Amino acid sequence: MSKKMPTRPRQHQLEDESFSAIRTLIPSEWVFRDLSHDYGIDGEIEVFDAAGSATGIKFWVQLKATDAASSSARVKRVWLTNATGNYYNSLDLPVLIARFHAPSKRFLVRWFHRFDSYYGKRSAKSISFEFDEADYWDDSTPQNLVRDVEAFREVRSPTMSVPIQFELAIPEDGVYGVQGHLLKSRLREASSGSNRLIKWVPEGESTHSVRLNEDKLEVTLGGYTGFTLHTPDGYKGPDPDSTLHFDILIAIGLALDFHGHSDVGTKIIFPHLSEAWLPSKVEIGMVIAACFARGNEYLRALEIAEKFFGTDDAIEVAQLYLVPFLARQSALSTAEREYGVAALLRIAEIAESKDDHQQAAVLNYNIGSLLRGSQRYLEGFRAYRRAASLDAEYLERTYFLRELGGILFSVGRYRASSQFYCRALAVEENDDTRCLYADALMFSGSYRAAQEAFERSLDSGQPFEQAEWALKQEALSFLIERTGLDKQTRQRPVFPADFKPREMDENAIEAVCNSALEADALSHLAWYNLGGVQHRSGNSSDAAYCFLMAALIGPWDLEAWGNAIGLLMNDKSTDIVLLGLILATSLQKCGEELLRHLAARYPGNQKQLDDHFSQILDLVTKDQDNSLLLRAHNQQGGWDEIRVPS
Repeated sequence: MSKKMPTRPRQHQLEDESFSAIRTLIPSEWVFRDLSHDYGIDGEIEVFDAAGSATGIKFWVQLKATDAASSSARVKRVWLTNATGNYYNSLDLPVLIARFHAPSKRFLVRWFHRFDSYYGKRSAKSISFEFDEADYWDDSTPQNLVRDVEAFREVRSPTMSVPIQFELAIPEDGVYGVQGHLLKSRLREASSGSNRLIKWVPEGESTHSVRLNEDKLEVTLGGYTGFTLHTPDGYKGPDPDSTLHFDILIAIGLALDFHGHSDVGTKIIFPHLSEAWLPSKVEIGMVIAACFARGNEYLRALEIAEKFFGTDDAIEVAQLYLVPFLARQSALSTAEREYGVAALLRIAEIAESKDDHQQAAVLNYNIGSLLRGSQRYLEGFRAYRRAASLDAEYLERTYFLRELGGILFSVGRYRASSQFYCRALAVEENDDTRCLYADALMFSGSYRAAQEAFERSLDSGQPFEQAEWALKQEALSFLIERTGLDKQTRQRPVFPADFKPREMDENAIEAVCNSALEADALSHLAWYNLGGVQHRSGNSSDAAYCFLMAALIGPWDLEAWGNAIGLLMNDKSTDIVLLGLILATSLQKCGEELLRHLAARYPGNQKQLDDHFSQILDLVTKDQDNSLLLRAHNQQGGWDEIRVPS
């Protein structure tokens, strides 16, 4: 009786057969390198020319072998994990999926980047990659592969040569009810208005193509899918004869944007937006708006928005075209900002003329937000008031009340500011809002109430995340103790015309400053000079607190921050948490300018300063959110929030 011996699985045999077959199949000048230990890649093919010279053309190969019967659907389908697909998409070289059919010794080959998720089956963990008859290897395949790799490299390059050559593939009898020869003629005519960025060539002469049939419109660049519109129910444009050719150009622009050529894409799209149908669809409008943002065409996007706001059934998509401009607000020039505000006001007038008060309110809110971000506070306040007059519900929204409070604070209307923060707290209790409320109370002269509000809101376990508020709570304790004031109606302090501290004795300086504090306990000049008096008298701790008061009142004052920091750093009894709060707050207010100032003032303490700042820098910046929040009204009557990075 024979003994059982190990057997070799058929799958292992198939793998070896496929490796041998691919080496035999490719041109003799080419080189196939086994990369069997690489993740998801079986080999690399490098192309050499007939003279044996390197061409620099390479691509990856993944082999998939099968014994299935020729009639089986399994022959033209392979399964790949989602992770593998993501990996292929991240590679700089294209990946060729090569399906070896062992019974017939034939290969099906198709680039992974041509995968169409609409037709390929997808599960939670994998995708099915489909082949068709045209994918069988034949004599023209090597030449086509070289051409495809060259096109792939061009698409992945930073710039593409213009005009970009496209071939158009449509059924002989036309598509969507439009005759083929008419569609081609209209495309050629319309393309001449796209800054001559597109040139149409016969089929087979370009790797960039537009393919249409009754089921889909597809644009590929170098064989790489860029835009696909599936139309199982037909083209839904109102008049294909007058809009289809423009929509094809929109699709080309979006395909270019998808592959990183947004600058060219926007130039192709913009001239045809008025005539095309696709840009009026929300799902396409969202993509076009993002394209214009990436292409820095934010003013043109604003023009598009104004056009669509004038159309009765396109209000929702019109809002999307506002985003590129609003997201750009921090980098706008003065002229661009003026242009944008004027355009937004015209759009708001359009909405009001249609009695769409809710939409007009949204627009006025966004105008106010833009003006507020540009520090045009009074104009912003008027826009906010207009929004509230058009839609009274704004006055029941926490964010709106907070922003109004912030505007009033910025123009020195502290008591009114505190009232809006108080209303915001009545709608929704929030520690951040309460700290803003406390800040407004402090500057309105309600010192004890401000201190108590800070105390109620601050998290003792996270002092650096609320550094400014924690520091103001500490400073208010010093102010109340030093002045004996719980509350004060702040008045402009009067300093003598001959007030020249450098020429006065300490008692005279202190008398003038104390008198000033009786009128306004938040007098920057008084606290700064009291700090000098205390320092010269040897009271370093009191001097540091006086300079700290001056810095919190006038956060632009580098000298006040520098004096407070220097005094505390040289005092061995200083609470390290207090010093950390001052460093954190001063860095938030003055940034790198403060670091340069301190380095110049305390050159011998540079290492100590660096150590302190390095410990708190991450804590100061990690939770900062400088993005722009936009709010838009949707068709369902609710609100969508769009947060745009600055």
